[in-house]
Amino acid sequence: MEKKILTPGTVWITGLCNSGKTTLGERLSAALVSQGYENVTFIDSGELRKTVNKGLGFSIPDRYQSFLNVVNLCKQYNAQGRFTIVSQISHKRDMREEARASIAHFMEIFLDCPPQICAQRDQKGLYEKALANSAECFPGVTEAYECHTAFHPELTLDTHTLGVDVCLDRILDAVRVFDREKAPVSKAGA
Repeated sequence: MEKKILTPGTVWITGLCNSGKTTLGERLSAALVSQGYENVTFIDSGELRKTVNKGLGFSIPDRYQSFLNVVNLCKQYNAQGRFTIVSQISHKRDMREEARASIAHFMEIFLDCPPQICAQRDQKGLYEKALANSAECFPGVTEAYECHTAFHPELTLDTHTLGVDVCLDRILDAVRVFDREKAPVSKAGA
């Protein structure tokens, strides 16, 4: 199989807990690798809590620090020629706007799924804990997912009505277009 390279950049998959971020991020990464792309890195913010973000909780300041750590990882990987795929809740509008401003070649994908559907998918009991007020900051329960103003996601998927395969096909189509775009020479913070 011919080895291929994607333009260094970042696909940022955002949405509530259990909206499908990790599933689609993993599937996207696997699909691109199976197509011969050799510079793909998947960053799951949940997994980073075991390493880079170890010791950070779920308060707003801790969530911001976790977010900043992910942005910095993306920038490092992109500088090394890697194409990164991120799955992170990023429920604050200014987080997503800062990621967009900091990462030179950036595409945002919002997974739209109502909190009640996400709660039904929850196998870890996180929504139940949040509803019992034992979670500090839980987007979709104790915190709102802030909608977009100045910037809109390049792709929005209704993951409560669309199946995983349909979502993946739409993401792959969007990534093909994204890869053909030329990355800006520089951006603030890049």
